[in-house]
Amino acid sequence: MIAFELKTDKKMASLINKDEIGQGLNHLEWLRKQFADIELVGLIYLTEAQEISDRASPAANMYMGSREALRKVWDDFLAVVQRLRPKSQLERFIEAEKIGEMQEWFCEGLFRRIAVKKMS
Repeated sequence: MIAFELKTDKKMASLINKDEIGQGLNHLEWLRKQFADIELVGLIYLTEAQEISDRASPAANMYMGSREALRKVWDDFLAVVQRLRPKSQLERFIEAEKIGEMQEWFCEGLFRRIAVKKMS
C-alpha cells in the first residue's frame, strides 16, 4: 500500500516541519497496526514544498511527491482506458492483463512514479 499525506496548501518556499513529520509517523504506525498483513511501501507527502525543517526526523520511507507527478499517473491511466475502450471484451481482457503485468502499474512502480524526493 501507499500512504499519502496531503500538504497541498504548502508553497514551494515552505518547509515540511517537525509536527507534520510527526503526523506522518503517526499515520505510518496506524497503518502498520490496522493493515499488518499488507506491505507498506511508504508515505508520500503531496506538496509543492521542496525542503523539510532541520528539526524534523523523517522515516526512511517518507518521500515528497507532487500533484504533477500524481496527475501524470492519472493521465497515463486514462490513456490506457481510452486505448482499451474500442476493443472487444476479449481483446480488452488480454491487453489489460498485459498492462497489469507491467512494473510501472505495480504498487512499487506507482510509488516510484509519484515520489519525487526522499525526505531522509
